[in-house]
Amino acid sequence: MRTQIRRALTVALAASSLLACVAPRQGLLPIDQSDAATATTTADAGQGDALLPANTPDAGTPVPDTAPNAVPDAGAPDASPPPPDVAIMPDGPPACTNACTVGTSQCGPNSGTQACVTMATGCTAYAAEMTCPATRSCVLRGSGASCECATTCTLNSRKCGTSGGVQQCVSQGGCTTWGAETACQPPPNGSATCTGSDCAVTCKSGYFSCSDGTCGAKARTFESGAVEGVYQDPSFNGIFTGPLAVRSFGAGKALAADVKFQGINTVMWLRVPLCPGVSGASLRGKSFRAKVFLDGPATPPPDFGFGAAALLPDGWGGIAELSSLSVHFNETLQGTFPDVEYSDRVNELIISVGSKGNTGSGWAGTVFVDDIQID
Repeated sequence: MRTQIRRALTVALAASSLLACVAPRQGLLPIDQSDAATATTTADAGQGDALLPANTPDAGTPVPDTAPNAVPDAGAPDASPPPPDVAIMPDGPPACTNACTVGTSQCGPNSGTQACVTMATGCTAYAAEMTCPATRSCVLRGSGASCECATTCTLNSRKCGTSGGVQQCVSQGGCTTWGAETACQPPPNGSATCTGSDCAVTCKSGYFSCSDGTCGAKARTFESGAVEGVYQDPSFNGIFTGPLAVRSFGAGKALAADVKFQGINTVMWLRVPLCPGVSGASLRGKSFRAKVFLDGPATPPPDFGFGAAALLPDGWGGIAELSSLSVHFNETLQGTFPDVEYSDRVNELIISVGSKGNTGSGWAGTVFVDDIQID
């Protein structure tokens, strides 16, 4: 029995020494020597074989190394797999390719310019795009790109815009370019749109075009009760005995002028404006007519009749004349604007009523004028 206890203690002390050496390497705490002494004391106290495991070998029996943290012998081959192969990188940056030649340039996708420069990689490439001014765009000539005037037009020239208005060529940023479109303004009783390079007026049915872009009425019927712009020529104020008025006459209404012809005061003019201001209408070859009535003594002055003339902005020219018309009858004064240059700028139509000679004691009555029409 004593011999077996000694063998057990010897094995325990040997194991304790081995763990003390292995523990620091495996992260284990060393066995306290006092624990081994306690074990010895306890064994000596007569615990006997109860302190030993059932399968504890004798001290002379070799103990196989089956501990999970067993340290392999220093001379044992390493069973772990070899590390993977590691690629050896060459010295310096990776190789690159030149995209362009320094000193050249190109047009970018947004109509700007891009210069060829050397990048940090040591290779050439096109730099960021430089935007052209608003009136310029990129133009490539050979191997160089530059911002050039995008529009070429003659300063102050005009053209029709996309919306029917007019655009004028202006200077902007050192370039000529088409300015903003200006809409054509339609006049009363008409429409306007750009034709060629300027606004052209189209007048409604019943109106003709005047040179200032307005529309003149072709007819004066006086059915509204207004004199419709007709007025007395002030050169003949001695003939008129009252203001112009619209009165009922026959089945409708007519313009009424109260007059008195006496001695050498034998003619009066009624002026019918066709176009406003000093503008004129092109009436060459067109016809006109007007109805004239006399309401007064049965016997008119000698050589009494009616006439008409066209008044221009810078003078007037005769158009037609009818004479020796009977009183109290509906007479139609009519004629044609002659095929001459002044008929292209008629400003007013003049209706004259009177006698070519001395009226003697005179004639007083009312001259009615109605249905003035230009065709």
